[in-house]
Amino acid sequence: MSIGSNLYLLYVQLIFILLTFMPARLNAQTPELRVNLLGYPAKGPKKALLLDFSVIRNRYVLESLDGRRITLAAVRSGLRPWPPFQQVFTLDFSGVEDTGSYRIVRHDGLLRSNWFRIGVQPPVHEAVVGFMQTQRCGYNPFLDKVCHPYDGRSFYGPMPDSSYVDARGGWHDAGDQLKYLITGSNATARMMMAWEAFPDVFGDEVNAWGRPGRNGLPDILDEARWGLDWIHRLHPAPDQLIHQVADDRDHLGFKLPYNDSSN
Repeated sequence: MSIGSNLYLLYVQLIFILLTFMPARLNAQTPELRVNLLGYPAKGPKKALLLDFSVIRNRYVLESLDGRRITLAAVRSGLRPWPPFQQVFTLDFSGVEDTGSYRIVRHDGLLRSNWFRIGVQPPVHEAVVGFMQTQRCGYNPFLDKVCHPYDGRSFYGPMPDSSYVDARGGWHDAGDQLKYLITGSNATARMMMAWEAFPDVFGDEVNAWGRPGRNGLPDILDEARWGLDWIHRLHPAPDQLIHQVADDRDHLGFKLPYNDSSN
């Protein structure tokens, strides 16, 4: 079973738990406060969502762990309501820059958000880059194994069917081991854009192969380069563009990528 498959099964279990316990809350028509549990940057936009069943505007405060309180205004967001909720409001506290733990509380104390942090954020961006490394096809640094070294044979293209095309590399898609140009190029572009927007937050802990050892390049750019090299292979000629590697035979049971018999 691939790493993606394990994560998929975990997601299914979590969704089942949520669906099991959610109806009781929703039937009671209890509003909900949604905050970013990963935290907010000290400088930058900070908003929470209030999902409600009516347009009655209660008063809310931003409450710090040491008891400081700041009044917040609930403003109609313009977002489409999320059933069964009928109204969506935003609570903006972008002006708060003091580092610490906070929560949002309704004036009557009967509705509270989870505690969250301002000014302290876990390095979730590095975790995303690490997940991409676990999905690498060709050489997989997480498994330290080589998989799918013979990708692939072309069909429905300008060359004769079963012609060899060098389509090695890229990433396995979710819990599958297929590879898609659309999702692969989208992921590559987003990593490059993330680095362009925040070049100073990404670390260098692995080399170009995804193995421990710095190489003077942020790991997110190593990963984007892995995607770019594969994208170029799928564009072997000006009038040729390959959009998918593998087919539904991939779904015949769970197996680790290096045990896949459908090369």
